[in-house]
Amino acid sequence: METKKPSHTREELEALRERALALAPELVDTSDIPSPTPAQWAGAKLVVPAKHPAIIKMRTVLMTQLRQHIEAQGWTQSAAAEVLGETQPRISQLMNGHIHRFSIDHLVTLLSRIGVSVDVSFQQAA
Repeated sequence: METKKPSHTREELEALRERALALAPELVDTSDIPSPTPAQWAGAKLVVPAKHPAIIKMRTVLMTQLRQHIEAQGWTQSAAAEVLGETQPRISQLMNGHIHRFSIDHLVTLLSRIGVSVDVSFQQAA
């Protein structure tokens, strides 16, 4: 069996986690993420689940904005794929609401490609 190298080092992932916690601790839910063993770090890619309701809501808002823009322009999925630099199957996933297939980063990137900027605001949770 071939051993896969992790896509990020442990130190890089810890630094990212710490930055996220510092910026918006209420959006970072790590309660269901087990601490990886040294063998896991050496042999597999660590996948951090994004099940937190705030993350799902943010993805939904970004995805909806993209879908509305595509529909307003009257683009076919193929035309949207060309404009956004994606494949038609990826646009199909977008249009059909496959939220788990798109990261927040990627959705923001796609929005920027059509000239839409994203502003983030923070509110204290009630």
